[in-house]
Amino acid sequence: MKKWKMIPVILGLTLSLCACGQNTEAPAPAAPAAKEAAKDASPAPADAKEASTDDAKNDNAESIGQVYFSPGSDGINMMLGSTVMHVYFERADVIGAGKLTIMNKDTKAVAQELDLSTATEAVSADTVQKQLGWDNGTHLWINLDRPLDRGYDYYITCEEGAFATKDGSIQSKAISDPTMIAFGMCDYGIELKTPNGEHVYVGDHLDATVYVEGEAKEAVIEDYDENRVRLGDKKFDSTKETEIKIYQIGEDSFTVSFYDNNHDLLGKIAVSYEAEMPPEPESEVPERTTVGM
Repeated sequence: MKKWKMIPVILGLTLSLCACGQNTEAPAPAAPAAKEAAKDASPAPADAKEASTDDAKNDNAESIGQVYFSPGSDGINMMLGSTVMHVYFERADVIGAGKLTIMNKDTKAVAQELDLSTATEAVSADTVQKQLGWDNGTHLWINLDRPLDRGYDYYITCEEGAFATKDGSIQSKAISDPTMIAFGMCDYGIELKTPNGEHVYVGDHLDATVYVEGEAKEAVIEDYDENRVRLGDKKFDSTKETEIKIYQIGEDSFTVSFYDNNHDLLGKIAVSYEAEMPPEPESEVPERTTVGM
């Protein structure tokens, strides 16, 4: 079990869809424009939806249908420090079944390979699906092994059958086009330095760098219990390090909100962790001296 999670909070979206082998010629439903948590000013690749839809027109087989990635769709970028991707399907019976690969566009290297069978289905009501015009659907959380490196651009590939219906009767097609699901890293976010890896122990003092760059002009740490965790600085107008002190055992969280020059909310990232007692030091057993009798 991962002790740390860095989850971008999804705000309003400007939405368009790509199809995972969708068998339809109907255009995706239009959605109202809004500002997204990790959205860059650059537009989404113009040919992304067309490429996948054209492939689908040539295939009469039933398919998984429309899919929306965050980050990756509509030029949505990933917030620094995020360890979760969101994937939305119009169908209500989709699960992760195969492999998704995140490629570093700049170095051409594999950044991470993820087993989608571990993806978690969100069960709460989802405003993103409502904006897409869907009555229901599937929302999958995909946990990354670690945050992606800042300063690079990435794209996603999926093997055939990476997603499937729960009964296994329908599988998604492969995605290999580097322009179809592509994203960069935002100039704002949070980076944690954890001395014990994934483990968080009571008494830990952790260093965090809060990045306030690009369109972000202010960051605020909020939604935490001061009786359980203490923070150094809580407001930032530039990139700065702060200290996090863990005082209590159990699950805790806090959020970091980022604002632009007009104090409009750009996005939030929720940091959650589960603190445990530090391991007992190994006891030293005194050496025994044996005497022959």
